[in-house]
Amino acid sequence: MDDIPDHTDVLVIGAGIQGLVAAKTLLQLSPHTDLLILDSQHSIGGVWAKENCYTDLKTNNQLGTFEFTDYDLAEACPGKVRKGEHIPGEVAHDYLYKYAEKFKLLERVRLGCKVLTAEHLLDHKNGGWQVSVIPKPAGTANPKADVGDISTPSSTPTITLTASRIL
Repeated sequence: MDDIPDHTDVLVIGAGIQGLVAAKTLLQLSPHTDLLILDSQHSIGGVWAKENCYTDLKTNNQLGTFEFTDYDLAEACPGKVRKGEHIPGEVAHDYLYKYAEKFKLLERVRLGCKVLTAEHLLDHKNGGWQVSVIPKPAGTANPKADVGDISTPSSTPTITLTASRIL
């Protein structure tokens, strides 16, 4: 899960709700696509990443309004939410993690990787985009703690990859 290739056919930036659905849908339509998902968080889920969830955090949604048509939340997280209740943040995270697991997206996700730039390349043999990324430091559980201020690219090592398409 730590390696970032030099090139990928499709790069999805963000492992939140929309990134996961975009990746799953594209792979459903084109299963042999070389697809990579990058996210700066330590866990998948975007807003509902585990590190963003705190005690008593809930979505504005009730059971039945925060789920994908092809993956039932009540079945994925049995007994965690009752009808008429708002969905706790940790349940939202667990649901998104299980969704990524079910549709085999986890092996395509690289966490702790902040995308700095994406430059469109009109005439490039490997694809249409050059992407600059601050990778997760090797052997760290908390990439932001070891990198420092990841908004200052001059103080941190970056890698570059190309992508034919970006979602």
